Amino acid sequence: MIADYGSFQVIQLDEVLAGAMAGQPGIEDASEDNVIALNAARLDTTASEVKALRKPAVAGNGKRLHLVHFADRSSLNGARLWSRTGLRL
Repeated sequence: MIADYGSFQVIQLDEVLAGAMAGQPGIEDASEDNVIALNAARLDTTASEVKALRKPAVAGNGKRLHLVHFADRSSLNGARLWSRTGLRL
């Protein structure tokens, strides 16, 4: 389970189980939420070649750009908490 919001849950399933659940009442495919859409490319964050690009943030002076992918659409509260640390989102 990725998140539980009381009235609904966000869960990750393998392709076989997701296919079996497709079309069931109350089930919604949110696979598109795994994609960061840039002008140059679409990055599927579940793909091994995209996971291989991950690197820890390095402290230093100056401005940097970091892509942050929240686990689900409802993570705005998490984004607000991050902004309190001085990060600009």
